[in-house]
Amino acid sequence: MKKLSVQTKAERSIDYTHVQNGMKGICFMFSGLGYTYDKPLFHYASMLMKQKHIDFVHIEYSYSPELFESDYETILEEMMNDVSPVVDDIMREGHYQETIFLGKSIGTIPLIGGLLEDEQFNDAKWIALTPLVKLEPLKESLLATKNRSLLVIGDQDPHYDEEIVQQLQGLHQVNVVPHADHSLEVEDTATSLQILSDTVQSIADWVNS
Repeated sequence: MKKLSVQTKAERSIDYTHVQNGMKGICFMFSGLGYTYDKPLFHYASMLMKQKHIDFVHIEYSYSPELFESDYETILEEMMNDVSPVVDDIMREGHYQETIFLGKSIGTIPLIGGLLEDEQFNDAKWIALTPLVKLEPLKESLLATKNRSLLVIGDQDPHYDEEIVQQLQGLHQVNVVPHADHSLEVEDTATSLQILSDTVQSIADWVNS
């Protein structure tokens, strides 16, 4: 495991963790604002990558809540300025034959809004947990792309919209979790654990597809 950092165009230092398992696949992970890499979905997604001998990267960005009161383009530009140098730094090594992108919540903004249409990643696998589909530009990117993604969202998530989800079904694999919130959890502990297990299995199946 390597703890590294890169400089952005804005001369900010962005830390990231690069866990190497000696294989030719890499998974870039993009956390939520409060849903960080020690939370269950990322913890077990990381464990899954380790089990499959896939290298993975945790990008350690952080933002003030005020940024997310800005317009979409401002948010996207800020986040891409932070994540692009990390992705470029890793890919510069040039030995990875498979690329996976996994983001949650605000982490789906650079994933879908910025990287999804990058031609060098046309063969990548895309996983968006609780994507912010109510953001019009993000929704339009998902509708326009030729790159099929795995999307997982709860129907009690404030970012869930049934009409938008129906538009996305068929273009992407959309898993709607009944009664689940923005953390993909419900009030019942056992059910929440089952949702977690099912979600990790969906990620595993998508990676294997």
